[in-house]
Amino acid sequence: MNRKTVNRLKAAIIFLAVLCAANLSYARTVRVLFVGNSYITTNNLPQILANMAASTGDTLVYDVNAPGGASFESHYSATPATIAKMQTPGWDYVVLQEQSQRPARTVDFFYWLVYPFAKRLDSVIHHYNPCAETIFYMTWGRKNGDPSLCPNPFNYRVFCEYHTMDSVTRERYKLLGDTFKSTISPVGAVWRYMRFQHPQIDMYDADESHPSPAGSYAGACAFYTAIFKRSPDSIKYDFSLSAADAAIIRSAARRVVYDSMYVWNIGMHETFADFFWQFTGPNTVNFVNRSTQGIQWQWDFGDGQTSNATFPTHTYAAPGTYVVRLIITDPWQCTDTVFQKITILPTGIGSDPDREVIEISPNPANNVLYLTSHLFTNVVCTLKILSHTGQLVLQQGLDQRERQPVDISGLAKGTYVANIITTDGRSYKRKIVVL
Repeated sequence: MNRKTVNRLKAAIIFLAVLCAANLSYARTVRVLFVGNSYITTNNLPQILANMAASTGDTLVYDVNAPGGASFESHYSATPATIAKMQTPGWDYVVLQEQSQRPARTVDFFYWLVYPFAKRLDSVIHHYNPCAETIFYMTWGRKNGDPSLCPNPFNYRVFCEYHTMDSVTRERYKLLGDTFKSTISPVGAVWRYMRFQHPQIDMYDADESHPSPAGSYAGACAFYTAIFKRSPDSIKYDFSLSAADAAIIRSAARRVVYDSMYVWNIGMHETFADFFWQFTGPNTVNFVNRSTQGIQWQWDFGDGQTSNATFPTHTYAAPGTYVVRLIITDPWQCTDTVFQKITILPTGIGSDPDREVIEISPNPANNVLYLTSHLFTNVVCTLKILSHTGQLVLQQGLDQRERQPVDISGLAKGTYVANIITTDGRSYKRKIVVL
């Protein structure tokens, strides 16, 4: 099932959820091709990830081509099976993992024998699967560096100890992800956190290079967030680890990956449909399109009327509850769909109780926005602002005064959800745009 099909399935399930007014979550089936070497096959990382997904109600369908010691160069130039698998249609993600030493070699080596072949493999992926996304598998420095490459005639000392090998490896994978606008699965970054915060859990096999079961579990946790955009805390599968060790690793992956998804480009370059609405007159609604990557728009206003405008205005003929659908198409003909429900009262005014309780202005905003509500004077509230991928980016307690500013100067441009939570359990969610 490719991403376009997944999006349609997601949209259909959300549509049913809206009609039934139920808080239903939807299961995802994702198809992933893993291309790399023994760092993937040791402990069968893809199967660990599939079991994690199953524990949260999702399905991972995967294939692997990972001969021992294989590099980007050998996969592209000397492994026809890799290219054949990439040419198979229907992948949602293709994982690329380089041979462990090569990303940390000299700059000349990297730009001569790593970067060009990463580019070629990425091009093959998008030629045959234009709606697929490349994920670069960030590996790690060896436990005590790599003595076989230190010292050397060039006095290149990166491999002489763990920290330098790991730091250069991380820098190079970050460069690949940023250059090719691809997701990074920061397995090595999770390992580094574990090494220094929880050294009692060894990430390494006895050879001080390959992953131990704990190391593979940490890697699968990183991939879970990169692919499903969810916190590893939701995983209910411990592999062969003790429940305590598995929980520690999941927490580490949440801190390193889920809490900083923007650092690893997770969700940054995907097609994403989103909109909000404003009532501008009796039965009349202005729709504000906040989608990303879209170039074509298909609106269905829920009353039989449609539009292809970017920012349409629509007047409903009668009061009622309407489910509005927006389908966006990106330059590669990939789509995403979002549904929202609007209720028009007999007075011709839209019913949105949250808007009546709390006013947010200006919206869109730059540097500062203001929250206004009588609610704040009666009950203690907390504000949480989340990115469109669900990452918490700002949290603060609110004062007990009717109008108060919120400093958003530290937020990147984009679409967010502001969630005001009261001590008695009420929650008021609103979309905001930061300019």
